[in-house]
Amino acid sequence: LAEKVAAIRNGDALVTKRYNGFEGDNVIGLIQDRTAEIYKIEIPNASVTGLLGILDFDGASQRNRPMLNPGDCVYCRVQRARPGLEMDLTCKEKHKN
Repeated sequence: LAEKVAAIRNGDALVTKRYNGFEGDNVIGLIQDRTAEIYKIEIPNASVTGLLGILDFDGASQRNRPMLNPGDCVYCRVQRARPGLEMDLTCKEKHKN
């Protein structure tokens, strides 16, 4: 789906655009790698990867952490995006003040 959204018809040529994350965007990504504290997330057509902390899930704690593996799909929100750097992602619910 992301590839189709990123493809734009420009006359006869098909131009593909890379996704640049914006704070607050909801994205679907695939877990590429996992360390003790973070997951590295591949977002289709994104110019950079994302980082998702092990504790960035509602209800997660040091004792109760999600056990996700490379290849698993996650739906998350861009928490912070900086040009040229990996995006910070979260799966925590956005609280309204």
